[in-house]
Formats: sequence, structure tokens, C-alpha cells
Amino acid sequence: MSRDEMAKFMQAEPAMSPFIIPANTYDDQPEDVSTVSLWNFAIASEDMPESLAYELTKLAMENNDRMVQSHKAAKETLPENGAKNSFMPFHPGAVRWFEENGYQIPPALK
Repeated sequence: MSRDEMAKFMQAEPAMSPFIIPANTYDDQPEDVSTVSLWNFAIASEDMPESLAYELTKLAMENNDRMVQSHKAAKETLPENGAKNSFMPFHPGAVRWFEENGYQIPPALK
């Protein structure tokens, strides 16, 4: 994608962000590819018990190596990438896990 194309996508959908697909991620892709992306989100009902949301967040954030074994895209499922969410509210159980582990969740997303 050109910078102009990327800008159009990000203007149309503010949840999108610039992304680089590293060289050799796919067969016949010897160079980095610039594109846009949306982050993966686990979406839960606000009625989900806080303790369950906490444990699910803990499992996902603390077992990246195991998740990558199932799908390469999971390599981006890291606690520090939680800060890239600028629009979707976090479940209170997820907020608790992130904050207990030193990550700040903006008040507007709690």
C-alpha cells in the first residue's frame, strides 16, 4: 500500500494502524510489506464474571509461546500491544490483570 492508500484506510477506520508484514512471512514475499491492520480482540459480554475475564486475559498474555504454536499472528498478542487499543473498552477483569502487571489502561477504556 502507498502512504496515501494507508492514510485513506486509517481515516475511514480509526481503529486501523500502520503495520509491516516482515519479509518472508509468506512464500514469495522476500521484502517487508507496508499495510494497515486491525488488532485482534477477544470480545466478551460485560456480564462475564470479572474472575473469568481475568483468568482468560492471564492465559492469553502469559502464554504467548503456546499461542504462536497455533497461529503465527499470535506473536503480536503481547501485553505491551494492549496500549494500541484506542477505542474498545476493556472488561474489568482484563483491566485488573493489565494494571497488576504494570500496564496502564486509559480511564476512557475502563
